Amino acid sequence: MLYDPARPADAERRCRRKPDFSVIQNLALRLVGNKKTVSVDLDDVHLSVRGGRRPEAVPEFLTQTHEAQWYERHGLDDGAFVSRPLSADELAGRKRIALPDLPAGDGRTLRAGVAKINITPAPAQRRGRAVRANLYARAVVLADGRTTAAIVVLDWLAAFGQVTDLARQLAARLTDIPEQNILIWATHNHSGPPAYGAVGKTGYKADALRRIASAVVRARQRIRAVTVRGATGRADLNFNRRYKLPDGGIAGFLWHKLLERRWDDGFVDKHMGLLVLGAGGKPLAAMVAYAGHANMNCVIDRSYNADYPGVACAALARRLGAPVLLVNGGFGNADMKGNALSLERTVKAGLDVARAAGGLRDRLRPLRGAPVRCGSLSRQAAPMNGKPGRTITVAAVAFGDVAFAQHPGEMYTEFIPQIRKASPYPLTFPAFWRGFYLPTRQAVAQGGYGTDGRGADWGELSRDLSAALLKRLHAGK
Repeated sequence: MLYDPARPADAERRCRRKPDFSVIQNLALRLVGNKKTVSVDLDDVHLSVRGGRRPEAVPEFLTQTHEAQWYERHGLDDGAFVSRPLSADELAGRKRIALPDLPAGDGRTLRAGVAKINITPAPAQRRGRAVRANLYARAVVLADGRTTAAIVVLDWLAAFGQVTDLARQLAARLTDIPEQNILIWATHNHSGPPAYGAVGKTGYKADALRRIASAVVRARQRIRAVTVRGATGRADLNFNRRYKLPDGGIAGFLWHKLLERRWDDGFVDKHMGLLVLGAGGKPLAAMVAYAGHANMNCVIDRSYNADYPGVACAALARRLGAPVLLVNGGFGNADMKGNALSLERTVKAGLDVARAAGGLRDRLRPLRGAPVRCGSLSRQAAPMNGKPGRTITVAAVAFGDVAFAQHPGEMYTEFIPQIRKASPYPLTFPAFWRGFYLPTRQAVAQGGYGTDGRGADWGELSRDLSAALLKRLHAGK
């Protein structure tokens, strides 16, 4: 298979015919002949890049010695801090669930609890797929004596509608948390259960929703007074996966990126945030916010695993001695560097995220943790093709100086700095719920991956609704 930058359309067509392999184990890089041709070997696949490109332009990661090659070798299945799911009797109300009282407060003291539940499909539900690393539902419950809210992050592709909606209803029935205050997000892990309707065909749906609700209940049971510290920084680990080809067209997936080594064609938000909830002088939980598609493993390995977010959570949890939630958002056109190369690269990406987030600990500063506020806003987008426009709904949860803005889809990275700038909260982060791409108007006009059938105003409307909602919550409305 020969890649020639002079024939981008032909090269893209050829590269899509990927060989049948489960794991890339060997990666070799050579300079051939006059050193203007770069030869790349990925197992039994040979790729050649030529055309006068300078050898020093080769991506650094192709020549690095990686410190971790497999999840199993370093035990990067995040198996610590796992809670027991609720029993059938507890779920059915036949056995009482003890919940500590929440003292009435003045909205100035934050209380929080955290829990993590294994949501990996059972052997009979896996359809022959192996499990390389378990999937988890990680929950944080926040309360200020007036308002109680819950955040749940799943190692799933999306917060599948029927499953998570039923989980919210069940969690609300078993606790004192209003259903509308339970927000369920996903890391956008492409190596989790199949998308949407397929989740329920093996009985996994019923099991999963009970376990998601269990995570909320267990977090509510462990609620206590906490402090909040936070820091932000920049991590150069992602790239904009939409870029212009030499013929002026728009490409949007990995093979051109890898072989032409064009990581920086467009803007990508590299903002990273770290929040640490503390109790008794020790970390109770941490939350990391960063934007990057969790699709590094799905092409090369069909096992169940949590992709780079799972590795990042495991590595940072070991370092902090507390469970970690990774909140992924604003990744509509953002991939992680080294995407779809090997499991080794996925592990390295997760470790890089954990290392970058851990490096922010020296910059942590005290933040206000209360009041806790939740809300949502909806508006109908412009009509498309003679049909009524789609309803765009955003939601948000804020506590003290921190806010998370939930979007109904894969928001393009360009919108995230605009939301941060418009937000009255010092630390504002995007969060992915489920749904469709939310592209920029320019991207829709250009066409290409992630724009077909999408409204030109969907992204802008989501941005504007988020800014308006955050201002409303900050004003106490």
